[in-house]
Order: sequence, then structure tokens, then C-alpha cells
Amino acid sequence: MSRDQRMAANWALLHARARAAERGVPLAVVFCLTPGFPGATLRAYDFMLRGLEALEARLAAAQIPFFLLAGEPTETLAAFVRKEKIGAVVTDFDPLKIKRRWKAKLAEVLPVAFTEVDTHNVVPAWLASPKLEYGAYTLRPKIHKLLDEFLTDFPALQPQTTAWPRSVQRVDWNRVREGLKGDTSVGPVPTWTPGEAGGARTLGLFLSRKLE
Repeated sequence: MSRDQRMAANWALLHARARAAERGVPLAVVFCLTPGFPGATLRAYDFMLRGLEALEARLAAAQIPFFLLAGEPTETLAAFVRKEKIGAVVTDFDPLKIKRRWKAKLAEVLPVAFTEVDTHNVVPAWLASPKLEYGAYTLRPKIHKLLDEFLTDFPALQPQTTAWPRSVQRVDWNRVREGLKGDTSVGPVPTWTPGEAGGARTLGLFLSRKLE
């Protein structure tokens, strides 16, 4: 889990859950934290980590363990896959160049299947258009042609019934925050509520009070 840090409405997570169920093996969610992500501020890290902490609790309620890894993504994730004897890896789509480089390297070193799922867009980016578009007016008709196929309801994420083979310790979030190396000149905003629940509330307020 990288770009789409949520449990609900997440096609990548749903796909991974379905594949695990087919094989009769447990599913885990892994997030790789890069302590010095380019341009990241303490405000961004604080907001993200508070959202991930809430996500960990939601996943635990569905019996899905959450692992927070720290380090260079390619080496760290590959080492985790080997150590835990992971059978397949599913990731969410991200167009950022640095993320694409990480995933390209990871695909070269992983000893198992590596699947990318676009759970950010209604129509997957690679199907919406195979080329660089001049503007929305050239892209929009292509997306509209595919909406009937892709504009579907999200099924519910079923709780996991196959247990992880070992006990999983909850993340020590305070310790994680102490190890960050982001730009401290931009501090956290305590009044902002992170996580998918906070996002849903903010969206609801926008739709009911601010959108005319």
C-alpha cells in the first residue's frame, strides 16, 4: 500500500484479498516508509502517519495484519518478501517518477508475481489512454467510452479467516515519529483529521454545505 492509504473503496486491496482467499493463504498490508522522502515536511509525515495509525486499527478489526517497514523501498520490500515467504505482491498505481522507478526495480528483483492495480482512478490510467494527451478535451471522450465498464460499486472487504503464521506486534508510532528526517520548518496542523474516516467527513461537509 503506497498511494491509496485506505481500507474502503480500494481495488488493489480487494484484488489482493481475493487472490489470498483463492490460495487459502493470509493477506497482510505493508507500507514502506522512506524517512527522507524528497520534499516531505514534518506536517506531511504527521498527517500521513496519523492516518496510517487509524488504518492499522481498521485492518486489525478485519484480521488483516499491518506492517510498517522503514528504508529504501526496493531493498526493504524485497527482503520482507523473502523473509516472510510471500507468494505474491499487489501494489497500487502511482504516476510519480520516483515511485515508478522503485516499482520497476522491485519488479526486477522480486521472486514472485508483482501486480499493479489502479485504485485511484475510475478508469485505469493505462487503459484511458496509451499516450500523452494534449488536454482534457482529448482525454475526456476516451474515459466516457469506458465508464459503463468501470463505473461499478465496490464490494465489501471480507474479514480475513486465515490467520497470519505468527503474532504481529502493533506499530510503535511514537518511535516512528522520532526517527523522521523531514523538513521541520513546516509543522503539523492538529485540527486536520487524517485517515479515510476524516476524509469522508470532510467530503460530506463539502457536499452538504459548500458545494452549490
